Amino acid sequence: MKDLLRNPRFYLLVGAAVGGAAVAVALFGAGAGVVVVAGLTAAAVAVGLRALRLHARHARELKVVRAEVGALDAELKLLRTTISRASSAVAGSDSEVVRRLDSLDRRLTRGRAAELAQIEAMINLHSVVRVSQAMPASGGGWAVPARTLLELCALVIERRPQTIVECGSGVSTVWLASTVRQCGYGARIISLEHLEEHRDKTLAEIRRHGLETLVDVRSAPLSEVVIDGTPWTWYDVRALDDVEECDLLFVDGPPGTTGVLARYPALPVLKDRLTADAVVVLDDVDRPDEKQTVEKWSEQQAWRRVVPIAGPHAAVILYR
Repeated sequence: MKDLLRNPRFYLLVGAAVGGAAVAVALFGAGAGVVVVAGLTAAAVAVGLRALRLHARHARELKVVRAEVGALDAELKLLRTTISRASSAVAGSDSEVVRRLDSLDRRLTRGRAAELAQIEAMINLHSVVRVSQAMPASGGGWAVPARTLLELCALVIERRPQTIVECGSGVSTVWLASTVRQCGYGARIISLEHLEEHRDKTLAEIRRHGLETLVDVRSAPLSEVVIDGTPWTWYDVRALDDVEECDLLFVDGPPGTTGVLARYPALPVLKDRLTADAVVVLDDVDRPDEKQTVEKWSEQQAWRRVVPIAGPHAAVILYR
């Protein structure tokens, strides 16, 4: 009863009862006032008791949560103490283990920073290019990471290339076409794909996003192409017979597993079709073959500017 008398809702309803009784007396006489007082007082008691029950239940739940937090806090303190003691013991007995643990910690820190950079790039990418449906996943397996996608789309927005040639289809194809559609100009995107399964998946995404009029995903099986008397394995060059000029060349294929310097032929095959201010983007330059590819390309073409794109599957932008 004491808790009920401390509940402010009880007094609000008692006040309502008294006010209601006064109105009833004035209108209908003393009898009506008694009825109103009795009814509203009963309601006040009912509401007050319900509030007390809720309060008691919440108090019990809060007590349980506090107990669990306290237990977890105690476990955390014990774990920290254990780790500290173990580290001290290791430091005194095996410096090599300590060195390896420190190295692992640094790698994990760099990995977290790289993941954060990719998340930020994906957020920025969705701010730059407006899409109405979920986009295919990036960064996993052979998929182009968000940092490179962001730079590719920025190049399209800034330079508005009329003809875009892409070696290897997939996530980047959808993003490039979405950017072109947003910019509202009549670019032509030609994407080469040697695997029919991957081509079908890309075409399905293109159709799902309504980009069929902007992209031509061409089947280009790997075949032999001779460059300066040396045979190489690359896309069937006949798939590019009707391409007279190229303003943006994105090289993300063939996969490195198809041969040594698998992506090198892209520039020799298309060099004479690159426009005066064309841009070439090469993905996966963190791999030895792609690094060597950039070196060989630099022997054939004096690039005005070379801009690296950091992150997993690092890339490079080459400006003529």
